[in-house]
Amino acid sequence: MVQKRKNDPYAALRIKEFTVFLLVRFALVFGWSMQFIVIEWKVYELTGDPIYLGLIGLMEIIPALSTALFAGHIVDQKEKRNLLALCIAAFSLISFGLFWITSDAISNTLSTEIILYIIYAFVFFGGFLRAFFGPIIFSLVALIVPKKIYPNAATWNSSLWQMARVLPVFPLIGLVFIGLSALFFS
Repeated sequence: MVQKRKNDPYAALRIKEFTVFLLVRFALVFGWSMQFIVIEWKVYELTGDPIYLGLIGLMEIIPALSTALFAGHIVDQKEKRNLLALCIAAFSLISFGLFWITSDAISNTLSTEIILYIIYAFVFFGGFLRAFFGPIIFSLVALIVPKKIYPNAATWNSSLWQMARVLPVFPLIGLVFIGLSALFFS
């Protein structure tokens, strides 16, 4: 009689380093997703034209696609933890720069055109960093978990990424409902 091997769906989560890694990744992706929504909102508030929203995506995808292979090669050659820390620090600087450029003190002194150019520059640099972030994440997962539970870790990693990308939309939906209820029921 052949005994079936039991599949543990939480095997990867039993590794402390992987759990911490997932929590950090969730926080980063969740924050960046919220930041992207805020960037789009601010650009639309400044311009009122949907074409400028499309330019945000263009400014991010051009460097991400054009440097993806190069970034993968660099990640393979360098220490992954240090690269991840560098990417997180650079993304933090981008976030601070976006906060600074859209603050009332600065945005009142600059023209809308200059503010847009600076926002697009930050988004462009963020797209460049995203080209590095993907290979770093996937190579770190392979280094953290044993080979036999890698499929389980990849499942958790991908599921968490999907949740972090989708969840920032729910507060926005709540704000829309609050706004509509205030409009129709007040």
